[in-house]
Amino acid sequence: METDSNYKKYDLSKKISKYIDVHLLVKILDHLSTTNIYSTESISKAKIKAYYQTKMISPIREIYENLDTPIPEEVDEYELKYEEEHDELVQCNVNTLEVLGDDTLIEELKSLNNGDNFSLKLFSRFPELNEEDTLPNLFNYIRILFDMGRYDHVRVCLLYMMKILHYADPLYFSVSWGLAISSILIEEWSEAANHLQFVMENSESYNQNKKNMDILVNDLWIIHASVFVYFRLSNGREQFTDKILDKPLYMNAMQNCCPYMFRYYAFTVVSSNKRNAIKDLVKILEAEREIYSDPITEFVLALFSDFDFDSARKNLDECKKIFEIDYFLCEDSFPSAYDDFVNGARRLLFEVFSRIHKIISLQMLSEWLNLDLDDAERWVVSLLKRENVKIDSKKGIIIIGNKDTSFYSNLISKTKLLAFKSQVMYLELKNRVTSLSGEYN
Repeated sequence: METDSNYKKYDLSKKISKYIDVHLLVKILDHLSTTNIYSTESISKAKIKAYYQTKMISPIREIYENLDTPIPEEVDEYELKYEEEHDELVQCNVNTLEVLGDDTLIEELKSLNNGDNFSLKLFSRFPELNEEDTLPNLFNYIRILFDMGRYDHVRVCLLYMMKILHYADPLYFSVSWGLAISSILIEEWSEAANHLQFVMENSESYNQNKKNMDILVNDLWIIHASVFVYFRLSNGREQFTDKILDKPLYMNAMQNCCPYMFRYYAFTVVSSNKRNAIKDLVKILEAEREIYSDPITEFVLALFSDFDFDSARKNLDECKKIFEIDYFLCEDSFPSAYDDFVNGARRLLFEVFSRIHKIISLQMLSEWLNLDLDDAERWVVSLLKRENVKIDSKKGIIIIGNKDTSFYSNLISKTKLLAFKSQVMYLELKNRVTSLSGEYN
């Protein structure tokens, strides 16, 4: 790996941390600890700070021990305080926890739809659970369980609450959010997507009496949670596009508060070969360029706004650093992300280039695509069924047939002019260098 600064500038963790639960931040910090772009001490301090916002004491002890540093006395004090708080909430929820300990009943709970059926059945058997403070007490207990990192237990308790809460109860929305986050933490991606979908569909009705800033923060949390969820699903990029990128509400929130999320917008469009989305993507990236850019966004702009093939190629090479350190795009989280993106980017490069040149040398193409000659030829062969392209292996050239250029009409005229000017400048510079070389030899 190159110097840390070459990678740190592409790390979004500090920005992202503002709009995610601290438990999710710990997962990102765990990933960063494997990249070596930050020192062990820096990551450890960040983790300790994060864990202090939870009630997970054991990891704090472990970090201090690994650093060979004395454990502060306050850690013991916090642990005692949290244990007492936990025990007190257990006593407040004795009857409920007894029901939740019944595996048969829980399985029945999981199989029923939301609504009154389960509630009536449950309360007829356990009338003591129908008291006014039962659910608020249980929710407080769930919060401390969550802070202690017991996500599986949290999920069961929240599922129970969802089955007996009335849909219109404000607590129902909080439970849905809790189920979405806890499902992410235990990597139940489909379940997380379902709960996040409910949150998205019902945010407006549940938040109608809240302040505008609170509503905006909720939207920002949805945007960030969606990247955790959708990039882990087989059809996740399509869902990310349909549910987030195609919604003006979320796009406006991104532009105003988190333009760095356009990294994932650009990745989705390029890696999914969404040709019809290029125009809108370019407009947004152009507008936000002065505020945020990285090699992924700059690749798109170099190709479709600046018409600078050399810059596009250099940015494509630089993108590899992002895929090594970005939690959402790294190999552990999204195994095919880098290959999908590079393949999509190469196709875009080739498509734009082939609308300017009707004959391309394989040697030049291999350089543009950063492939050796044989791989470049195989890559072009893979396009033959989808593109009007022919290869003359003997001459080492690619012959481009006629294509529908409606999408690229403006691009072609501008790029041809730029290409011509660039060629003239190149020849003039080459002649000048040759002349100077002759003078000094």
